[in-house]
Amino acid sequence: MYEAYFTKRLLEALSLAERAEDAEERSIHLRTSRYYRELLEFPEKRRAFRYPARIGAMLYGLGVRPHRVAVTDLSSRGFRMRLGEQVKPGHLVTLEMDGLSPINAFTVWQEGDQVGCKFLSELHPALIEAALAVGSRN
Repeated sequence: MYEAYFTKRLLEALSLAERAEDAEERSIHLRTSRYYRELLEFPEKRRAFRYPARIGAMLYGLGVRPHRVAVTDLSSRGFRMRLGEQVKPGHLVTLEMDGLSPINAFTVWQEGDQVGCKFLSELHPALIEAALAVGSRN
């Protein structure tokens, strides 16, 4: 179902890696390409349950200042947020949901103001529950 989308994103990431101006940028794009390659080889990896959410958060790593964002869906493997600026796939970010410890992730896709990110390590179910509880108070 998502094969064409993942293939397109994989090719974009590889192309960006080839044109990267430095080793750090190349590394970011190669990590992104690995993510899409894994999704194409093992599609069941994308099947983490997604919880609709409305969680206020701060996003670090997109410049000098942090950005206030709204997490609109959350799973053990990643999240979707609303962000009012363009961001490249593979960009490393840190998400700090209100009242919880910072979590490292990287951007995977963007459509309009919606951005999808993958956590660097899978979240424990208790952390997801805590984040959803914090969000329900907003």
